[in-house]
Amino acid sequence: MYCTHRGACSWYADRPQSKKTMKDDDKKRKEVVDKIAKHIHPHDDEPDPTAYMGNYNFPQMLFAFCLGFVTMFVLSVNEIDKFKGCPFPEYFNEPLPKTPK
Repeated sequence: MYCTHRGACSWYADRPQSKKTMKDDDKKRKEVVDKIAKHIHPHDDEPDPTAYMGNYNFPQMLFAFCLGFVTMFVLSVNEIDKFKGCPFPEYFNEPLPKTPK
């Protein structure tokens, strides 16, 4: 009687395997693992050395943000103070003509 369910039958698991079969199985298993790994990550890129190393720490970034915000706020207030408004067209300065009834 021959079992077609590899590993499902107890007699198959108890049977000693030859070294050649084990090496072939290991090679096949390694090929499958490599193939799956290629599907998961198809590129062989080197890891980015700066991925976990920021250029600035948090206090420096916070200070830079606050400095930029205050600078823009002061400049905008100065621009608003300089703004005199839009000039009105001349016909707004003339008195209204009397309309006929």
